[in-house]
Amino acid sequence: MLLDIALAVLVTVLTVLGTAESARQQGVADELNALGLSLLTVAGLATVAVRSRPLPALAVVAFAHASYILLDYPEGTEYLPTIVAIAGAAAAGFRLAALSVASVGLGSMVLYRILDDTSEWLDTEVLLTVAGMSGA
Repeated sequence: MLLDIALAVLVTVLTVLGTAESARQQGVADELNALGLSLLTVAGLATVAVRSRPLPALAVVAFAHASYILLDYPEGTEYLPTIVAIAGAAAAGFRLAALSVASVGLGSMVLYRILDDTSEWLDTEVLLTVAGMSGA
């Protein structure tokens, strides 16, 4: 249990601080408000249940991450809890659920990059999602 708490705290800190720093470097730090930070925190802290209750953890993390993206908050390390939850669900034997969440996430990222005419669509986020899917 202590290991789960430590992992969740680490994931939360890396997610919140990494995304805040990324937003600052992009010049959009003012767009990351309390709701955005709350969504990042919920996603990070939900990883505490990745080993004990992988499906509910995956659902909470995926919902928080999707909400964050749909509300158009700045990009950063917001994907980290999702990767942890996908890998945890796959490791616990819930491969179809993990693969489904990863596939929807990857598909939406690629589609967004294509529609947004972003030439750098094969970035770290996409590569990490593919890596998470390979565990499924």
